[in-house]
Amino acid sequence: LKKGASLIIAEVVSRFTNYKAFIKFMNNVGFKLSNKINLDDFFYVFFFEKNQEIDISSSTNEKRIKKVSSLLTPCIYKRR
Repeated sequence: LKKGASLIIAEVVSRFTNYKAFIKFMNNVGFKLSNKINLDDFFYVFFFEKNQEIDISSSTNEKRIKKVSSLLTPCIYKRR
């Protein structure tokens, strides 16, 4: 995304192990949180704005992927 572009992420609350760490991660990769909405305690909606370009090398990219994967858990569906 270009600088100044918007990124909207909507995700189930239960997937986040630590949503504040997720926001910090997004800041580290060049996105600034402009708004956060909690919908009925089931969903988070994050509004980010791209504020800087980040040079992503393959080794740095792999480290970032490992870090963010620990911040989100997989969705588990209940059989009914």
